[in-house]
Amino acid sequence: MIELKDQIFWNTILRTFIQMYLDITIVSLTVLSEGKKLSLTTLIINLALMGAAMFFPMGIFLLLMKNQSKLNEKDKIKKYGTLYQNVDTSSHLKTTYIVSFLLRRLVFAVLTAFVAKNNGSFGISMVVILNMIVQVYLVAVQPLVSGNRIELASEILLHYTFLSFVFADMQFTPVSSYNMGWFSVAIVGSLIAINLLNMFIEVVSSAYRSAKLAWINYKRP
Repeated sequence: MIELKDQIFWNTILRTFIQMYLDITIVSLTVLSEGKKLSLTTLIINLALMGAAMFFPMGIFLLLMKNQSKLNEKDKIKKYGTLYQNVDTSSHLKTTYIVSFLLRRLVFAVLTAFVAKNNGSFGISMVVILNMIVQVYLVAVQPLVSGNRIELASEILLHYTFLSFVFADMQFTPVSSYNMGWFSVAIVGSLIAINLLNMFIEVVSSAYRSAKLAWINYKRP
């Protein structure tokens, strides 16, 4: 009962918030950018959401740094192991992979809410620069236990996808625009395929490890 409580009230809630993090930050910042048009209730709710989104990465960073040497302990994994699942916890730079993941989405949300509407090309250019920083981080640090190459390939394809958005604002001939459109479709399709392949490999690997462990326990006298 205690184990189930720990998993539900820590890992599940943390994973849900991480998955919704980009949506929460974009929505709250977009609403707050409306300024005087907001009612008091709407303002309070979105300020609370934005405050949670702002402090969440900082809280995660402090939690991981404080417990750096204990992250592989069973009770820590049960409580908040989702924060560093498939992450190499041998160094601070690797352990804080999830923090860089969240900060990147926070910057993207700020650009979307306040920059994209006025200067889309500049906003996308900033995202491209941010994407390049992430690529350097993946190559230099290699924070994942497995899948670093797949993650890097995904980031490279995402990089070219953003570049195609920048070029979309330029004036081309109809044929060039048509080809650029299909180029973007091909990149996005490849990005989706790589991520689906990565998910499939992870599921099969996990199933294999579970089956192997079950077989060893079955054969054990």
